[in-house]
Amino acid sequence: PESTRRAMGCCCSKGGVEDAEAREARRERERERRRATGADDEDEDDAVSSSRARVQAWQMEADEAEEEDDAHPEPDGLVGGLDEERAGKWVSKSARVAMARAFKEALYSGKYRFERDKENALSARRLGENHPQCRGNPLAGRILASFSEKRDGGLRAKDWIAACAVLHPDGSYPNKARAGFHAYDFDGDGVVNEKDLIATLRLILGDGVSERQVIHIVDQLKKKFDENNDGVLEEKEFRALLSKDDIAQRFTMDLYGKFM
Repeated sequence: PESTRRAMGCCCSKGGVEDAEAREARRERERERRRATGADDEDEDDAVSSSRARVQAWQMEADEAEEEDDAHPEPDGLVGGLDEERAGKWVSKSARVAMARAFKEALYSGKYRFERDKENALSARRLGENHPQCRGNPLAGRILASFSEKRDGGLRAKDWIAACAVLHPDGSYPNKARAGFHAYDFDGDGVVNEKDLIATLRLILGDGVSERQVIHIVDQLKKKFDENNDGVLEEKEFRALLSKDDIAQRFTMDLYGKFM
């Protein structure tokens, strides 16, 4: 179903490519028959060429999908590097200045006020609901909240720099995946369990799917990504769940670009 594809970020399957190749073989046999009978096969040549181009495109998509799991650098053993990225050490001085200006504008606008620390922090929830870069992203508030060092939903200047650096289009996949892991971990117990997945899918899919469908999707996700079969997804297992589209659509936000 469409809801499952949206949740799992599925791409073109090998089965689809094999079916297309079978159709191409049938067309090739028909082409040979037409040649043997002297029929004009100009139109057939065009159709076969078009079909071959589509098959090649689908094959490339399938190959890219197979390679994608190996394309993301593993954060294991690189915690220091990830922390440096979050501290803004991988960005230019002008980018850090732009981040600071963006933070001040957001803070002084009052639109994203964090009630518990109005003078120093932005509300991750209000940013997720109202910031232009967060529109259409139901997980934005939770993603931004994952950068709150105090774990209270407020983003101070240091947290803002981390969010800007990681969520920027140039931010690293491992750090985006880490933000995603914490965003999915609703109860904060350090793993993504069934309840976390249900709550997250409810945010993503909205009311257009039934509870039964959500449970079915969760079962599929656990079956596919829970490698040690302990009923929960640890951070390393969770990284495999995020597709290229997930990263582009939900974990990429340019929060300071207009000040560059």
